[in-house]
Parts: sequence; structure tokens; C-alpha cells
Amino acid sequence: MDSDTHTQDYNEDWKQIPTHDSIPPYSIFTKPIEKASKDDKDYRIIRLENGVHAMVVHDEGTDKAAASMDVSVGFYLDPDDLPGLAHFCEHLMFMGTEQFPRENDYAEFLSKNNGSSNAYTTFSSTNYYFDVAAPALHPALTRFAAFFHSPLFSSSCTFREVNAVDSEFKQNIPNDSVRLAEVDKRLCKEGHPYKKFGCGNKQSLLQLSDDAEGGPSGPELRRRLVEWWEEQYCAGRMKLCVIGKDSLDELSDMVSTLFSPIQNRKKHPFPLTNEHPYGPDELGTLIHVQSLAAIHAIQVTFPLKYQPPDWRYKHADLLSHFIGHEGPGSLCSYLKKKGWITTLDSGLSGSKGFDFFSITIMLTEDGFACYLSVLKYVFKFISLLKESSISSFHQSEVSKITRMLFDFADRVPQDSYAIWISRHLSWPAPPELTLTAPQTTWDWEDPEYEENVIKDLLSGFTLDKARVMLMARKEDHEKSGRVGVQWEKEPWFGAEYCVEKWEKYFIDQTKKTNDIEELHLPEPNPYIPKDLAVTKTDMPSPQKRPRLVHETSISSLWYKTDDQFWLPKSHATIEIRSPLANKSPRACVLTRLFVDIYVDAFEESTYNAELAGLSSTFGADSLGVYFVINGYTDKLSMLTQYLLKSIKSMKVNTERLEIMKDELQLDYKNFYLSSPHQVSGAVLNWSLREPYWSLEETLREVPDITAHELQDHITNLLSEVKVQTLLVGNMSEEDAISLIKMTEAILDSRPLSSPVFNKALIPLEKSNYVISKLNPNVDEPNCSITYYIHIGKRNDRRLRVTADILSQILSEPAFNILRTKEQLGYVVYCSERFLAGSAHFGLQVVVQSEKEPEFLEERVETFFEEMKGVIEEMDLDTFEEQKASLGKAWMETDKSLDEEVGRFWAQIETGHLDFCRREYDTAFLKNVTKDEVLDLFMRQVHPSSTTRSKLSVHLRSSMQERVSPTAAGAFESLVKDAKLAVKKIAWKQAFGDELPVVAEFRKYWEKVFTEANVDSAESTALFEKLPALVEQSPVENDSWKDFRKKVEYVEDLKKFRSLLGISDEPKSVAQWDEVVSKRYNGHLGGNNVL
Repeated sequence: MDSDTHTQDYNEDWKQIPTHDSIPPYSIFTKPIEKASKDDKDYRIIRLENGVHAMVVHDEGTDKAAASMDVSVGFYLDPDDLPGLAHFCEHLMFMGTEQFPRENDYAEFLSKNNGSSNAYTTFSSTNYYFDVAAPALHPALTRFAAFFHSPLFSSSCTFREVNAVDSEFKQNIPNDSVRLAEVDKRLCKEGHPYKKFGCGNKQSLLQLSDDAEGGPSGPELRRRLVEWWEEQYCAGRMKLCVIGKDSLDELSDMVSTLFSPIQNRKKHPFPLTNEHPYGPDELGTLIHVQSLAAIHAIQVTFPLKYQPPDWRYKHADLLSHFIGHEGPGSLCSYLKKKGWITTLDSGLSGSKGFDFFSITIMLTEDGFACYLSVLKYVFKFISLLKESSISSFHQSEVSKITRMLFDFADRVPQDSYAIWISRHLSWPAPPELTLTAPQTTWDWEDPEYEENVIKDLLSGFTLDKARVMLMARKEDHEKSGRVGVQWEKEPWFGAEYCVEKWEKYFIDQTKKTNDIEELHLPEPNPYIPKDLAVTKTDMPSPQKRPRLVHETSISSLWYKTDDQFWLPKSHATIEIRSPLANKSPRACVLTRLFVDIYVDAFEESTYNAELAGLSSTFGADSLGVYFVINGYTDKLSMLTQYLLKSIKSMKVNTERLEIMKDELQLDYKNFYLSSPHQVSGAVLNWSLREPYWSLEETLREVPDITAHELQDHITNLLSEVKVQTLLVGNMSEEDAISLIKMTEAILDSRPLSSPVFNKALIPLEKSNYVISKLNPNVDEPNCSITYYIHIGKRNDRRLRVTADILSQILSEPAFNILRTKEQLGYVVYCSERFLAGSAHFGLQVVVQSEKEPEFLEERVETFFEEMKGVIEEMDLDTFEEQKASLGKAWMETDKSLDEEVGRFWAQIETGHLDFCRREYDTAFLKNVTKDEVLDLFMRQVHPSSTTRSKLSVHLRSSMQERVSPTAAGAFESLVKDAKLAVKKIAWKQAFGDELPVVAEFRKYWEKVFTEANVDSAESTALFEKLPALVEQSPVENDSWKDFRKKVEYVEDLKKFRSLLGISDEPKSVAQWDEVVSKRYNGHLGGNNVL
């Protein structure tokens, strides 16, 4: 296939623009770019003389500009002896250019202009992107373009960025999805580039010498990188998108001027391999993979040829529509009713040159035990497809939906849109269809021919032509018969696996015809909207706030018509508050199970609505339960009525409840497998929330909950409520009021006797607390710190705005100093943090690192000391730049209905009703001086302050924490008390005088238990008690003796929480006549607006 379609097949449609005003020549694609009917942007494709292709987008109304460069160079081009070089190159590209040599010049410029940037590397490409305030596009693009023609690849950055790549690698070590993917790659065809280790780490990048800390490998690595970049980064491999307010001519000239210096090295513009990673030897296999999380999953994958050339009819997508369907008659529905699965997904993935079609199923415990039967039913459904007539009606319905979704798509962030365009500029479709071809599906012109194409695809969907991966913990694999197996280990991430070939008799069983009457193809979708008209009113400017248009004793309706997006869509948020939802650990669990069992029972009925662009979410939080219904207005009321009637009439299914309980317990247990910075952040959140129930408390409640108890909880929860509703969109006020009246009638509830709101615990003044916790995940090498400093009440405008400026000033230097320069870890950021209810807030610094938390905290405080000097010496112009950037961020226009709703709902949910906060705060910015910011910093943030309120959470790694003899002895006592058949206990001899780390200690006992054939459930129960023993009897460490003297450790969390104050009931900052509609028909007034 000739992949450079744009340059070779359509030359007659290109117009040459000669050199003018010192701007290099370029060519313009003359055909109009097909776009969505509601898209008011202008598009143009240009081609520079050096081979760079670009789409420029004129967006007259935008306040944000963006750019993305997609380079057809990914890890498939890594040298065999330098795995991860493409990823390493991506990191180092940001570290200065000949024109802008300062390392953080690019990041600092973007930060001062309400911008951000990032990049990512895949098998076949690397994508670089940014967004920035629209007036700053040219200087931002100037810096960006220099990456591709004159990067410095400074030797001073080499080892720092090797460490950054290594930190990113180590962050992914506990990620089961990454581990599974790496096993899949390792077992691909020998010699295929897909097998390469694309992430890279310190070992892979510094294996050029024995000196892993530097020495001769540093210069050699840089030399190899520069050599590789000069060979592979070719202008002809680059696809660019630039979006801005400037005209198409101005954008075209800008791109030609800035990107023409990139060299064309005469490389193939779209290198790909048509050889699939799966050959005959790799298919017909079952791969057992050990997971770290408590999950059960099976994935069936079929190799496909590269699918983008099938952009018009997308036959594989139609198969995905059938196999992944969740409605009546579907494979998903059938397997759920058997109690074997919780979710089923199917779809395409792959890279340039080849594709995979995967069916991914999350299994229940019973489903895992019956995984062979699950597989048989998967192939029964595939047999149904092979035997059925695939009507053009199905393709027509998909075509209609995809066109509708395309024509009425919500805006997305500019950088996301630029990324999407740059990636799809290389699609093998006519240039004028760059936007349309990837997103829409055409009706069949020759149904008989197209059905034969489908059948031809299906002929390859057999077990002997598939790869099956079964994922679960080791003990679960052993329960299914994998005892005494020789497990192999993937060398980079350490996942253990074993491979077996299917027996012929089982392959033959999966080829039988379908004989299950319950399985059938989807019926017509009743939720496809018919009325797509938009009611457009002439208004000088969009309204700034919703209005309270209806209120009764049990409900309030906030409403705003869509006056800026003009789409046939609406967004309804319906929150049902109840004091019973979270009054105890058991109530918390019951409310969560209410949501889980409801979603499980009714997602089959709502799946068609989801396909037709009408999504619904049912969830729980600390205040109660809520619905979010979002999409085409035509069917929104119909779906809302169905959802509300369903929660009132729902009967708890005992069998499905047991499955949901199992899933919930796994969810709770898997929490500590999250990234360490997420865990430390959650611990801080729990510590400063009232009420708070620990994971351990909630986990204990799950096992003995019955269907009868849950049914009673649902009835009681819905019997006394306060319903808060926000409706924004293309719906009249009368229809919105009808919808809330329908809600009231269906719920038929009593009003609350007292309000329900979120409460925060307020840190004490003059405090310096540390909550230290050992991470139970023994496979996680990283520690984490969430360092929180309390600021005060969020409704104090001067305090809020001053703190926002301070956060703006600190955020970019925190990343540059703590991550880029000091290389503390991959995750580093400084931001504001809101406590429960958002009435109080503070500043946080988050660092995830292999270094000890005490060291991280000292580096954070050293950073604050450094920033004291920066703020003191900051000149007025720089200070005003920071304020201006903040003001631009606040006044950035909403890009979609969802964004607008998000702003409004935050004010309704908290009860503050400060809908015009951003306008008022922006106006107030000019009143805040640098001295005020410095005073706030010194009084409440700087470590020298005698009045500040500080609380940090330290999450320690089990791969670093040592087990004291006392803790080890206590664990031995637990083993003896359990009367396990352990013949010899010799941990003292095994470790001698060396104190083992928790991970080593656990591995020793895992071996002991395995040799003694101890039941995995018993050993797991013992291991769950180990972290508490280690924390109760810690190893004395003199290294941080001075640090421990200046902080106060929280030994008893409940006692600590009892010392803290509780936030007040929220108060509205808005005046009554500002928020109430002139047509308001409620019976309450004054302060009762809350």
C-alpha cells in the first residue's frame, strides 16, 4: 500500500503559494474540507516544501490556541541495543533548543500564558502538543517548532531525563494493564518490532557501559540519541495541526515560516510493517497471566490486517457493534444472566500496518471457574453471526448514528482536538475527508458484497486463529488447576505467565453452530432521536447563571436554556440527598450496593440510549445518590422517566447481589494497588472529612448484607429526600418544570427534616502533623507524600484570589525544581486543594518517588525557602504577568455544555451559589498586590511560620520498610495460632542479622506456605495483618531523628480527628433576586433558597 496518499494521489488539487514577505513557499489543498453541519471553524490543509503536512484551523471565537505534531517515529524504530530510545527522545526534546536554550523556557512561557504541554510515545509515532492563550500562539509555536529542527539534547539533562523515564517505568510496574500488554508483546513473532520494550528504563538506556550511574555511558547515550534523531526525525514523517484565532492565510504563513527549517531526510513518510505480530505459532494459544490486583478477566484477540483503508464502511466496527452489544439478546446479557461476567467490551486496537480485534470480559468468581464455558458461548455468538444474514438495516442504523454524533459533537479542548487531527492526517482517505472519514460510517451501496466482506472477516474468528489471555492472581490460577506449573517471567515488569496450546477436541467444540435461542442480533434502536431542531433565541450575550425556576418542600430546579452552543442536547443532573446514605459504615456500603445492583440490572435497558448519544450515570456520594443524563433532548424525558421508575420499583436479585458484593470487596481490596500519590491523597481526604469510614470498617460490613436488608435500605433512603436538579440545554422552561414535577411524583417522598451537606474537618492552627502509613502493596517501589497547608475559608474573596495567585506562582517552579532538576520522581505537582464541601481550602505539594517520605518533605520545605527569595525579588511586570495568566484561565469560555454544567453544579452542590465567581474574581485581581501574596506565603505556607496549619501524609513503600524482630515475631505467633501445617519456621536463620524489608519478609513466608500447601485464603488473611504489625513495632531509624523532633506524628487518627473543628453549614453568597426566575413558582423565599 502506498501510504503517502496525500502527496501522491491528489497533486492536481494542490495550489502553489510562492515565496512572499520572506515566507517560504508552500502548497494549499484546494478542495473544501468536509466538516460537521454545526462546525463554525474553517479548515485548510497545507504542504510545506520539506514535506511537512499541516492542517490549520481558524476558530474565530476561541480564547485558546493549540498545536500538535505527530511524528511517525515510535518505539518500533528503537535500536535493538537501546530499548526506550524514542521515549527518551520525547523527554529530552523539551529541554531547550538553540533559539531558546533555557531548560524550562517553554514550560515557563506556557504557564504565564494560561497554557500547558505534554507528549506521548507509541509503537508507531510520537505526539507533541500544547495549548496556550490565543494571543500568545505565535511565540509559543516558535518555541515548539524549534524542537523539530534545533533541539539541544543538552548533556546536562541526559541523566536527569533517564531518571524521569525510569520513574515513569517504575510507576507502571504495579499496573496490571501494562503488565498484560508487555506479556502480549513478548509472546509475539520473533524479530517483530512490536516485541520491543518501548517504555525504556535506566537499565535499558544505560546498558552501553557497566556504569549505570554515569561515566562513559552518558556521552555515548547522548551521541547515539543525536545520531538516531538525525536519521529518523524527518520532515516528511511529520503531521501538524495548528488551531488559533488567526485567519487561515496567517496561520498558513506562520506554519511555513516556523516549520520549513525542518530537514527532509528522504525517509519513507509513513513507515509501517504489514507483517502481523501474531503468526501461526502465536495463535491457538491460552496464556495464563498472574495479576497483582484481585481481578478475573479473559481476553480473546484475533489478528486483522490494517483497518483504516476500510474507512468508508468500517466492517470490523460493525462486528464490534454486534459482539460488544449489551442490550437484549446480546452475548453480554446472556453471560450476565448466568452470573459469569460483569462487563464485556469488544473493539479494534493496533498500530500502523496491523490491527487486533479483542473481546475483553471481566469475570465473576464463578465465571472464572467456568472460563472454558464462557469461551464456548463467545464462539456460539460468533457462530450466530456467521449463520445470520447481516442486513443493511444494521449498517444503516450505525451510519445514521455516527453521522448524527459527528454533526452535533460537543467541542473538546483545543489541544485534544489538535492531537486527534494530527494523528488522522496520515489516514489513507482523501484529504477533504480528514475529519469525516475516521468518525462516520457510510451506508452500503452493494449490501450483498459488503455482507460477504463481513463473512470473510468472521472466517478468521476461530479459536485456533486467536490468542486467549486469562488474568487472575496466582492463587486463583491454582484453584483452576494450574498447580505445579513452571511459570515464566516477563523480564521488564515481572509479570509471570505460562502458555499452552488448545487441544483439537476443544477447538472443535467452539466451531459448533449456535443453538441458543436467547442470542440474537440487535433490534431497532428506539432511542435514536427524530427531532434534532434547535430553538435559537437572539441574546446579546450568554446568561452567566442558571435560575431557580421551581421549588417545593422536596425539590429545587435550576434551569438555563442553551444560549451559546446551539445543539439539540440537554444535560440534567438530579441529586437525591438523604441523611441515611452515609450515616454509618454499613449505610455507606448499602448505598454503594444500591448503585451497583441498579446499574447491573438496568444497563441492558439503557444501552441503546447510550449508543444513540444519550448517556446516563447513576452514582453515590456522601450526600446520597444522583443521576446525570446527558444527550439529545428529544428522548431525554423518556429516559429520565424510565430511570426514576426503575429505582422505585427495583427488586434486589439475591444472586446478582452476591456477585456485586464480591466485586465490591475486590474493589476495596484493590484500592492500595492505585498509584501511591492517589493513595496518600485519599488518606488526606478521609482524614479531613466528616463523617469518615475507613476501608477496613466498610470492608467488614459487606459479607453479611442480605437482599432483604438492601431492599429496606433503598425504600428508606428514598422515603425522605431533598432533590436538587440542574437542567441546562435545548429544552424549554416549561418542559424542564414538567420533568421535575414528574420526578417528584415518581419518588413520592417526604421532605427532609434537616439539610444534608458535606462537612470538612479544619486543621488546627500552629500545627505540623504527619500521618505515616505503610503501603500494603508489596510490589510498589514508590513512596508518596501529600503535603497540605491549610489556607482558610473559600468564600473570603480576598483570601481566595490571593491564594490563587500564589498557587499560580508556585506551580511551574515546583515541577521544574522538584521533578526536572532534582528528579525526585515522575509525579510532582503543586496545586490548591479543596476540602469536603469546598468551603475551606489549602495548598498541596504532591510527590511520588522512590526516596523516603521524610526526605521528600525536607525537599518540599527547601523549595518553599527558595520560592521565598523568588517572590521577594519578583519584579512588578512578572507579577502582573502571573495575574494576567490567572485571569485568562478564569475567563476562558466554556467549550461545551458539560463544562458549563460543571461550573454551575459546583455552586449548587456546595450551596454557595456563587455563579459569577470567575467574573468577580477577575475584576478583583487588580486589587491584589505582591506584598499581600508574600505576606500570605510567609504567614501560612513558609516553614518558618509560627501560625501555619500543616498536615502531610507519608505513604511508605513495603519494598523499603524493614521488619523489626518484634514485628517478625508477632507474625510468627499469628502463624502458630492459626495452626497451619508449617513444619519449620526459620526466618531468623534466613535473614541473619539483616532486617528484611516487608516485601522480602512476605516472599519468604509465601515460599513457606506454598511448601506446606497452606490454603491461599488463610495465607492472604495473615498477610493482610502484616502492615499493622510493622507499624506497631517500627524499626528505629536515626537517619531522620532531627526531622521527627520537629513534627508531630498522628498515632491515633480518631483521636486526632476529634481535636479538629467542623465546617459550618454552607451559606449562599448570591442575592435572592439574582438567582430566582421572574416566573419562579416556588413557595419558599429568603434564606430558604438553600
